[in-house]
Amino acid sequence: MNILFSVVLALFVTVLAPLSVADEAVAEGARIFNQNCSRCHNARPAQEFHQEEWSVIVPHMREKAHMSGKEAKKLEAFIAVTLTADKVTGSQDLPTEELGGVALMQKFACAGCHRINGTGGAVGPALKGVVARMGREGVIRKILEPTFNNPSSSMPRFPLSETDAAALADALE
Repeated sequence: MNILFSVVLALFVTVLAPLSVADEAVAEGARIFNQNCSRCHNARPAQEFHQEEWSVIVPHMREKAHMSGKEAKKLEAFIAVTLTADKVTGSQDLPTEELGGVALMQKFACAGCHRINGTGGAVGPALKGVVARMGREGVIRKILEPTFNNPSSSMPRFPLSETDAAALADALE
């Protein structure tokens, strides 16, 4: 029994715990992006710049935005997640772990920009009733192609499959 407990603990410490810390950093980075960057730069999408450009922009803006080094690292974690979206092509479902819509909202920090159940950011629209307004297929398309109905949308394109987008839409119903 003690060996099994040790194995489970080791697995958690080496695999699962870092994932939750990373997810928290992404969520906090989204909040920082919403409260700092979007305040002055009118909510531009992170994809407007490449990773190399962000590696210059974040340290430069850190002082102007009064961010700590830890906040800058969290902002970079959020930006890194949004910049991996180019790995997703078309309607191809990716072989990833299955997460429910609520877990995906947390992982990709939707509340950093959107109000969900009364809390969250204000850069994007509140998500209450979004499925009723846009329809389920419209929400799924917006998640997969953020600029389809608004070319100047600041919503980042996340690395999500159609299955993931459907799970998010289901969670918003």
